[in-house]
Formats: sequence, structure tokens, C-alpha cells
Amino acid sequence: NAEYMGTRNFLSRHRRASMSSALSARELLALATAFRTGVELKDRNHRFKTYKNCFIGADAVTWLVDQGHASSRAEAVALGQQLAAAGIFNHVKGEHTFEDETYFYQFQEQDIRDEDGAGQIVGHTISLASKCGFLLKQGKGKMTRFNRRWFVLSGAYLFYYKQMYDAHPAGDIPLSGATVALKGDGLGFAVETPTRTFQIVAESEEELWAWTGIIRKVIAKSKRHDKRPATELRGTLKFTIRGLCDGVDAANVTTAVARVDGVSSLQINIETETLTAAVLRDIDVDACMTAIEEAGFFPLLE
Repeated sequence: NAEYMGTRNFLSRHRRASMSSALSARELLALATAFRTGVELKDRNHRFKTYKNCFIGADAVTWLVDQGHASSRAEAVALGQQLAAAGIFNHVKGEHTFEDETYFYQFQEQDIRDEDGAGQIVGHTISLASKCGFLLKQGKGKMTRFNRRWFVLSGAYLFYYKQMYDAHPAGDIPLSGATVALKGDGLGFAVETPTRTFQIVAESEEELWAWTGIIRKVIAKSKRHDKRPATELRGTLKFTIRGLCDGVDAANVTTAVARVDGVSSLQINIETETLTAAVLRDIDVDACMTAIEEAGFFPLLE
């Protein structure tokens, strides 16, 4: 199938996985991209209940073997379990790990919304979870109560779900341009975005420092590395894009940037993780960087 040529057999180009060898983050992301588009998703019924947009474990095992990602069904199960551990998908009821059985699984979608934590869904991203766990989040308004939510930090977004195994998040917190601050002597902290401040409470001191530490790292990584006004830049722009794995990643990034007004041609090098854009006139560099971020990557302007 031509749709998978960018990622098919990527394990043979890097290293064949076994049940005792973990894939690197780059290999996992490449496999997740192919897996997400390759397995059959549809509504399925079990005991008078319908589970939306899910796949069957045994069918996914067959796909992994048939596509050359695994040499045996046991190896395919091991790969699937690594994807599940990375937060790519879950059993629909949270009762099973990934197994070569007829169990149903759903991808834990990472929906991007047009407002911080609410609004209409305007896009999706697939990336590995940097951290996940339960936190208490206050609803909108100072007098609203705190609710226990399942949080997933992925890319430059902090997604929150009503339940751990929900397929879609209740909302998201964009971390690009955000700040994080501790609140008093307790376990609370605030994530302030340009449009909203999110009040959050950790369940232990250890989790407080773990969450605030990794959120600060993501915020620092997402900061712009060139402060020149966007309208002063023309000619050639070069971006470093960490995490490019294969042709699928390259196609996603170039397609996104090509839509930016003023870009005339693009060259991408997967080995050096760089993208060079030729521009005809003054161009909105922020628009280019946002396009790369929405494709699931962190750009650095050289």
C-alpha cells in the first residue's frame, strides 16, 4: 500500500525490535504514525454497548506482521504494548494491555481546539506522551470546584480527559507562550496562557515537582529562538526540526509549511533534521513555525 511506504519496514532500516528491546522515541513515533493510519477503525458492539472508532487487538497484530514491522505475532504484541505504554491507545474499558485477542482498543486522540481548554476542534496531533497522570483542575471561574482529570503531556500541549481511558480529551492547554507558577505552600500550581489561567493541584509533592519541572522544559523548548520581526525576513529560511523520522514526517511538515503565504519551494533533509524554505517576499515566520508545531514538531529558526 503506497500510503505506508514512508514508514513500512522502518524497523529493518533501524533495528528489528524484540520483546526485550525497547524502541527509541523516534522509532516509536514512526511506528505510531503508520499504525494509526493502517489499522481498521470502526464502531463495534459488545454486550449491547457500542464502542466508537476502535480496532481489534488480533487484527492489529496481523497488520503489524503483514506490513513487515514484526516478524512474528509475539513480536507484534511486544510492539503494540510499547505503543500502549507511550499513550497512543488504550483498551476501551482499561481492563487489558495490548494482546493478540479480540479485545477493543481506541486511540487516545489529542484534539487541538480553537480556544484554550474549550471551543471547536480544529485539528489533531499524534505524538508520544512525555508524562501522564491524575491532577485536580479547577473549572472556569474562581468559585468552581476542582475535578480530578487524567492529564497527558504531549508535544507542546497538556491534554486533559475526564476519565483515564476516554478516547477524546475534554480540553487542552497550549504551552507555547505559557508560564507556570507555584501557588503558596501547598500542592497547587497555575499554568497561564495568553487567554486563560488554569489552576491545578497535584496529588503529592513528588508529582508537583515532576509536573511543573517537565512543563517548564516544554515551555522553554517552545520559545522562539529568533526575535527579529517576521516581516524583515526574506530569501531563505532554515529550520531545525527535531524528531523527523521518515518520509511520512517529511510530507506532513512540508505540506503544512507549503500552505504559508510567500513560500515558493521547500527542501527537507531527514538525516540532518532540517527544512529550508525559499520565500519570494516578506513572510510571516511565526506562521511557518506554527505550521511545523501543528504537524507535531518543535522548530528552531537558524
